[in-house]
Amino acid sequence: MEASYSSESSDWVHAEATTSQEWTTGPEYPDNTTDRNQAHPSTEAEPDYSALLSYPEETDYYALLGLSRTPPPSDAEIRSAYKNLTLSFHPDKQPGEWQEIARRHFERIREAYDTLIDHRKRIVYDLLGAEGVRAEWGPGGSMGRGGEAERERQVGVRAKTPEEFRRWFLEAMKRRERKAINSMVQSRTPLPTPKKLLGKLERDEPVEDGAEQQQAEAEGDEPEMVINAGISGEMRHLAQKLTVELNDGTTETRKVPLPPIIASQEITLGASVNHGFGDVASQKGILSKRPFSFLRYSAVSVGAMVLPVPSMQANMTKAFTPVAGAKPFNVNFSSSFYKSPVKCPPAMAVQVMKEVGDRKHAYFRWQSGTISWPGAVERLLSPFLDIGLDVDSAFTIPKQISQFQVGLLSLPKSHKQAAFMDDYDEEPEGEEEESEYQQLRSKQRAEDKVGEAWQLGFSVSPEASGLQLSYARNLFSGTAANDPIRSEWSSEGHYALPPANEPRSVRVEVASTVNMDLSLSWKIEGSRQVGGLTRMGLGVGIEGPHGLVMTVSWSRLGQKIKLPIAVCPVNMVNADAAALAVIFPWVAYCAWEFGFIRPRERKNRRRVIARRQKELKKLVPIKRAESLQATELMTEQIRRKQAKEERQDGLVITKAEYGHYPSKKKGNGIEKEYEMVDVTIPVAGLVDRSQLVIPKNMVKTYYSVLLEYE
Repeated sequence: MEASYSSESSDWVHAEATTSQEWTTGPEYPDNTTDRNQAHPSTEAEPDYSALLSYPEETDYYALLGLSRTPPPSDAEIRSAYKNLTLSFHPDKQPGEWQEIARRHFERIREAYDTLIDHRKRIVYDLLGAEGVRAEWGPGGSMGRGGEAERERQVGVRAKTPEEFRRWFLEAMKRRERKAINSMVQSRTPLPTPKKLLGKLERDEPVEDGAEQQQAEAEGDEPEMVINAGISGEMRHLAQKLTVELNDGTTETRKVPLPPIIASQEITLGASVNHGFGDVASQKGILSKRPFSFLRYSAVSVGAMVLPVPSMQANMTKAFTPVAGAKPFNVNFSSSFYKSPVKCPPAMAVQVMKEVGDRKHAYFRWQSGTISWPGAVERLLSPFLDIGLDVDSAFTIPKQISQFQVGLLSLPKSHKQAAFMDDYDEEPEGEEEESEYQQLRSKQRAEDKVGEAWQLGFSVSPEASGLQLSYARNLFSGTAANDPIRSEWSSEGHYALPPANEPRSVRVEVASTVNMDLSLSWKIEGSRQVGGLTRMGLGVGIEGPHGLVMTVSWSRLGQKIKLPIAVCPVNMVNADAAALAVIFPWVAYCAWEFGFIRPRERKNRRRVIARRQKELKKLVPIKRAESLQATELMTEQIRRKQAKEERQDGLVITKAEYGHYPSKKKGNGIEKEYEMVDVTIPVAGLVDRSQLVIPKNMVKTYYSVLLEYE
């Protein structure tokens, strides 16, 4: 009986690097080719950048033991695989000249077994690999000395079930990532809860199912205090008059410039406490009773400002679903106290938003502004309270205007929404349907990268009313400029960020306001990511009495600096000046982007690819030698196993070859010879009960495999 399997590929890097593992079942690394390569033909000639950089150098533990990742192997299967490999690789079963080599191979097998048989280490290995296991069990790791398990005094971590430990480890990694990000830009202090102040009481009664998860979720939503500070104002250039006496005895008056100063009353300093409530109605305590149960699935923040004037703010956000199955109404209520309620009522604001279509939301907002108590209320309470503002208080309260806004906005599709659509799209059945499906998905991904967003709104206030229009999108092909910073950790697992292999696009926003007197103000702003976490932008527009203004902005993880530069007074602004102010910066940026930035990025990418290819090629002879040694160690035991199969008229592997088609060399069009490797012994080792067991997800994408057996 004969059978053959074949597949072709021109990816030389993957083939050459992976032939070092022919004596195992092969690691399960998916094909990372995406529609991105089809959309950009210029990148087809280069190897897959992300797959090349993320290609592992260490042997996969599952492949080392001949196991499949999916479905996860049981403890019995792991022990059985380890026992079978012990028969071939244990140093005591080898002759003297092979014992040292067998010891090295057996140590790797033993390390793989110790990792996979321990459910805690296996969970960490599936998420972070072998290096992650060594780091987390080393000093400072979550399970090592000084780690989360020791600092939190959670002795029960080592006694948790696999599901409980996975949940605990993911939460610990999320907290570690959040702490690292917060340490860059903000000072956040978690407030101690009464449970922490009094200490955790030991419970003797058994814990109900799901209670520990609810407790972990409640602890993860602890209140945080954020200190906010900011300053904005006009940069003024002052000069001082000096009388200078010259050598000829004459005097002259000159204006000497002084260092610029910021003239501003908008200096803010304060702190806020934020907290998100979960399903408090199902928990024990006062929060499960009315009216506190109203806080279920809501977010509350309370803040206090010291500058420019002492004040307090309270904010609450909650979603309401009047009709089951309908889109919820997101309601935000806020109030600001600038004086005691006896002096004046708080300034209140209410905003309601509802999704009315795909990524489209309708909203309205009302704010009361600064108001005083009605005269009737003052007269009614005058015998009991001295209610109302006095002269001193009236001038210290910020003047806010009342306003009503209504509008419609469309948001760009987020990365999570795009990924959700990719996961749940139905697979096509026929070849024609598959081609149409691929074209449709490529078009959809291109639209997602554009990131179009727009807003149409109308506002009414006692001082001014008008119509606001805004539009934003990404320009130039590349990574979407409006993608938020992605976290690598979630409650489901670890998602490592792929290497950046695309240029960065530019986010352009256009905003315009038409007032009731038909006066027009507009602004055009472009921003681009210039670092891992930093963005810079340049804007041009007409801002009321300031005339034509150019703005330079810088932002990084919530911190933002914006510098306005007055270009032309409002009485001298015309269409020509506005056009020049927009065209000149845009042409200069395009020349810089396509003349320097993108060529430099392509050059750096080619350099990284060449260096990585060189590193992988250096591993080939080393891995090939290890593979030949492993094959030699397996030979005697596999031959006895095959002889037993032959006596039982079972499956006998007479020949197995493993290889690939190398890519053509550029320029000459001459193919290298077809390379094959004899893997008869390793393939024979996969025979179990007269059946050749090859996992369905074993990597065969880049190789041509020929099996001939009787």
